Amino acid sequence: MPGWSSLRAPTLNGARFFLNNIRRSQNVHTSAPKMGGGGHAETMVIKPSQYQWNRIKDELHFYILLGVLPLAAFATYCNVVYGPAELQDIPEDYVPMPHEYLKNPVSRKLVAFFNDWLMESYEKRYEKTVYTVWRDMEKQNQRLDFWKMQRLMGERQDQKNFYFIPDRSNMSERYTREMYDHIQKIKKSD
Repeated sequence: MPGWSSLRAPTLNGARFFLNNIRRSQNVHTSAPKMGGGGHAETMVIKPSQYQWNRIKDELHFYILLGVLPLAAFATYCNVVYGPAELQDIPEDYVPMPHEYLKNPVSRKLVAFFNDWLMESYEKRYEKTVYTVWRDMEKQNQRLDFWKMQRLMGERQDQKNFYFIPDRSNMSERYTREMYDHIQKIKKSD
């Protein structure tokens, strides 16, 4: 919008010039007066924008505060309420949990909460592996049983399924007769 105001003076001067030429046809002016445009230098300094830098800086501060403040509050709470661990005698039949060996209260709480994902015991990992192997073996046995069932159904033809042997033009009559005889022999043996 500032550009429009700089066009106002030359436009008015042009209109005056036009009106003067109409009024005085003998006295024709060949040029209009040059306007300065505000009285400052006619150069514009081009410099890089600060928009991206300011945006990155603002987002960095936002996400740091979004993550750091809750973690700092959690650490302060654990240190104030629970404090560091102290050695005590334990009963004979008590087996300590893995997180009870740690001294720092923040580490104790994190390990107690995320124990299943971070620190699995050897026994638990072994049981998971054994289950995975057993499940894969069961799937393989089911596949083998299915293939055996399909093969026996085709050989014995003892259920309601239709088996179609396609008639190919390159198949000889002798081979077709041998297949028919073989199928009749299987039917008679059952």
